[in-house]
Amino acid sequence: MIDDEEKQKALFEAEEEAKKEAAKKFSADRAAKLRFMQEEQARIESEQKLLAEAEAEAERQEKILRAQQQAKLQAERMRAKEEAERQAFELAKAEEEAERKEVARLKQLEFSLKQKALQEEEELQKQLFEEERELEKEMARELAALKAEQIRAMAELAASSN
Repeated sequence: MIDDEEKQKALFEAEEEAKKEAAKKFSADRAAKLRFMQEEQARIESEQKLLAEAEAEAERQEKILRAQQQAKLQAERMRAKEEAERQAFELAKAEEEAERKEVARLKQLEFSLKQKALQEEEELQKQLFEEERELEKEMARELAALKAEQIRAMAELAASSN
């Protein structure tokens, strides 16, 4: 009986030892799984952090690129606007110059016409003056001829009455 008790005790102790070993193994497996899961979680979090940083950097680069393109487009618009304004200014300046030249040409033409009219008036006045002079000379000759005729007639009359 003692043998049986000792066997049972030994069996019980062996079972207890096996239970302890199983519990240790279970605990070690559980700790290993927990460590693995924690490491996996840390790896996933690290990858997610890197991915988020990469996405943030990509967004930042895209914003920079959009801003550069916007600035370039705005600069091109500004250059085009300035060029249009310059061309409009040049056109207005050319039109103003053409108008000024036309006004000057018309004034010159008006002056020339007035000068020509004055010259013609002067020529006409000279011609009238010359014609009046000739007429006066002619009248003076005729008057002298009439006086000479009158004197001759008086002399004839005086000679015939004597």
